[in-house]
Amino acid sequence: MLEKHYIRQKDNTDLNVYRCGVEACSPGHSWGPGVRDHYLVHAIREGQGVLQIGGRSWRLGAGDGFILPPDVLAFWQADAETPWTYSWVGFHGLRAAAVLEKAGLDADAPVFRHEGDEQLLSCLDQLVTVARQEDAGRMSTPVDLMLTGHLFRFLSRLMTLCRETGPSRGHDADTARHVRKAMAYLSRHYPDAFRISDMARALGLDRSYLSTLIRKQTGSSPQAHLIRLRMERAAFLMGNPQLSIADIARSVGYEDPAQFSKTFRHEYGQAPGHFRKGLQQN
Repeated sequence: MLEKHYIRQKDNTDLNVYRCGVEACSPGHSWGPGVRDHYLVHAIREGQGVLQIGGRSWRLGAGDGFILPPDVLAFWQADAETPWTYSWVGFHGLRAAAVLEKAGLDADAPVFRHEGDEQLLSCLDQLVTVARQEDAGRMSTPVDLMLTGHLFRFLSRLMTLCRETGPSRGHDADTARHVRKAMAYLSRHYPDAFRISDMARALGLDRSYLSTLIRKQTGSSPQAHLIRLRMERAAFLMGNPQLSIADIARSVGYEDPAQFSKTFRHEYGQAPGHFRKGLQQN
């Protein structure tokens, strides 16, 4: 049994339902290796099968679910004896990546548990029910909004489940993922006035725990990484004669030029003005 619906609505830029359906797979049925151009979430209802993403493999069964981010090579196959039945929804939009990131799901941690949670499956069933109306040519603005509403409900429930149970991943992958996200956060926000506790809160982690992970993985504290990023950027900006030292300080997150100069001297062994003169002479 296969029921598949492609959705034509394109009005919502935040989140758009692209496709949804349900399938009772035949024994050994497979997809891939291949990539999608949208996010795809499967919830397994019965049976079992295998998922492969990024050189890693998971044996999954009823009560499990998995995501496939866009442009990530993946392969999955139903078991030859007890093939799985799953429901799925595909979507895209400006908020898609952020929503799944808050749920802790990505290519490194694509698996979650939904066992016993009827709300999640109900949201998928309702998406398929509404999509049937679209296929029958009865699509109207209220029904269009219903599709988007059911998608938001599904993602909200998925986020709650993942926060309660945690995505299924190994400890090493979990640590590397947290550290990688922390480094990305620092790279994006180093010019801003923020504390390490703000970063930990944004990543959904305890500050001390996150600091310990980063120190073990990199040998340095989060604060040390933040200062290095700021000072490396400041050293680069020293080559721009149109910027004053105070301008450079503000550009890398320091409102107090004196504090900036002190930190720069500690990092490079000389005051910002002397460093700039050296650049000019060279």
